[in-house]
Amino acid sequence: MNVQPFEKNIPIINQNFKDFNPVTAGFAQCAPLHSNSHCPIRQFFQIHYIVSGNGTFSTSNGETYELGAGDVFIMHPFKKYFYEADKYDPWYYIWVAFEGEFAQKFLNLYHVYKFDKPELFYNIRDSINLEQYHAEYILAQLLLIYRELAPKQLFKHASYAHIIRHQICSDYTSNPTVSELAKYCGINRTYATQLFKKEFGVSPVKYINSIRINHARSKLSSGYYSMSEIAEECGF
Repeated sequence: MNVQPFEKNIPIINQNFKDFNPVTAGFAQCAPLHSNSHCPIRQFFQIHYIVSGNGTFSTSNGETYELGAGDVFIMHPFKKYFYEADKYDPWYYIWVAFEGEFAQKFLNLYHVYKFDKPELFYNIRDSINLEQYHAEYILAQLLLIYRELAPKQLFKHASYAHIIRHQICSDYTSNPTVSELAKYCGINRTYATQLFKKEFGVSPVKYINSIRINHARSKLSSGYYSMSEIAEECGF
């Protein structure tokens, strides 16, 4: 099969998000027999979605899979893996590497899945066209990807809480209510509060207020802002 190999990286600025932090991402049409044999062992999680073509993926414990379009394979940090594109029909894939506290939940997943929501990976690929906020946009796609892969009970008891926290951190100045945050996840206010408190030890309201206060203190100590400016920016 005559294809022109290429690789494109998405310009992510590392935001050092605590929960789910995208580090690198991109997409590539591999050359025949292209492999990762010369790549160092990675310190991040990495997931590939195969758009087309075929290849082989081997885990650190010797399991080998023949994969094709619609499959994903997941690699854990500090583990040795091998993957290689097919000689005659080399794969084209989209990939993203990430870290963070919530990312550790990927350790509970299998290495290989058939994935039926390709638009989530297409969104990652197409984020190369964004002028900014690449990391934030890709983070949102990763949470949705995890939701599709994880057993539902795992997602309900942790991921909803992390989505709510991310929404708070991203938009706390707009005075988000717990009801609005819960609606974003498709759950009710009481359940959202219970999940959030179980995961982080405080209610969403207390968490929002603590972020505002800490941000206000930082602005105040800089000496560059008036009290009214700080109050408006911090959502008071």
